[in-house]
Amino acid sequence: MSHEALVVLERVCVGVESGSPRAVLRDVSWEIAPGEWWVVSGEAASGKSALLAAASGLVPPIEGTLRLLGVDVARATESERIASRRAVGFVFEGAGRLLGKLPVWQNVTLGAAYHENLDADSARSRALALLALAGLESLADATPASLPVSVQRRLALLRALAAPLRLLFLDDPLRGLSEREASWWLDFVARERERRLAEGTPFAIVSTGLDAGAFASGADRFASLSEGRFDSRPAQELA
Repeated sequence: MSHEALVVLERVCVGVESGSPRAVLRDVSWEIAPGEWWVVSGEAASGKSALLAAASGLVPPIEGTLRLLGVDVARATESERIASRRAVGFVFEGAGRLLGKLPVWQNVTLGAAYHENLDADSARSRALALLALAGLESLADATPASLPVSVQRRLALLRALAAPLRLLFLDDPLRGLSEREASWWLDFVARERERRLAEGTPFAIVSTGLDAGAFASGADRFASLSEGRFDSRPAQELA
């Protein structure tokens, strides 16, 4: 195991809840290092979302060991769990699970305000700065429920970026997007990745999607899911 790895899965069995846990992936061993951009591809129902939920610590694995930020999650203390939640950003598939009745600016900084004890003025200032990065500052007082799903997904990305990150998980972020919208996502994430690297605060990215090739311009590590198995490969083998 690399001492630098942010996430280490050792012979993990990943499952979904359906009355009782049901395995969708078996014997997954995987390491995610600082600064890497992974893409995990696979057909629908291949286990992509379940793998991200396990690797990010949202859902415990059925079997095996998960170390998140150097800590075995099965033995983590409450303070260690809080620290990992602060350092991990997650953009859920679809509309990103925003709170539909809260204004956009509050959604964007909800987690950061809680973990950093921000007052309303500070939280709004941070939200406006983030929204400006995406050209969405005019939507600060709108409610997510009134906005298109593609815009809600961008807001969910900004919410994930509102706090200092070490890991960013993107669950099928390009699904259903036009070519122009998909290009925006890839360009924005790549720019933010480079900016934080230059500032000395790099984070690793894990994205999922049907087609790994859609991420080829930015990602540098690739894996695929098929028949319940996880297979990683170098970027040069993508083609």
